Amino acid sequence: RDRDRDRKPRKRGWDDVGPNPEAAVLLLQQQQQFANMQTPPVTAMAGNKKQRELYVGNLPPTANEPMLKELFGQLLSACDGYNPTMGPPVMNAQIAGGGQFAFIEFRDEVLCETGMLFNGIELQGRNLKIGHPNGYMPPIQPVAKLVIPPEILQRFGLGPGGAPTGGGGDSKRQRELYV
Repeated sequence: RDRDRDRKPRKRGWDDVGPNPEAAVLLLQQQQQFANMQTPPVTAMAGNKKQRELYVGNLPPTANEPMLKELFGQLLSACDGYNPTMGPPVMNAQIAGGGQFAFIEFRDEVLCETGMLFNGIELQGRNLKIGHPNGYMPPIQPVAKLVIPPEILQRFGLGPGGAPTGGGGDSKRQRELYV
């Protein structure tokens, strides 16, 4: 047992840092910095995507992803306060449920909240149902929205704030409350 204390520990492949330990430490720091630059923070993207995404239901059978991207892109770019230098307003559109509904991902939360104002807009004879997807967490402070010009509201039959104007039967049905 006394011989074990005198013996030096055996070096393994990962124990050997080479002749210059300072260079090895510098190389390790550079590798860590490079890895941090390559991967965006996961928590920001995962939590943020649901805040920038909308559910769009009651789609017509001929609706496709480019059509939805173009529709929301044109609607949002016509709003007062839209900044085209930031990039396109719609990042992604995904049709699901056999073409019955879609999820649209916007560039930021302001555009997403403005897109909510288009609930009830008519596309090929169908009123779209627009809402937040499951898993959406309302922000602590309300998000500012872009201002929709009155001519767009009138053109698509939307009232102030984006609510559908509808006829007498629809508005009565919307006012009814079943307890």
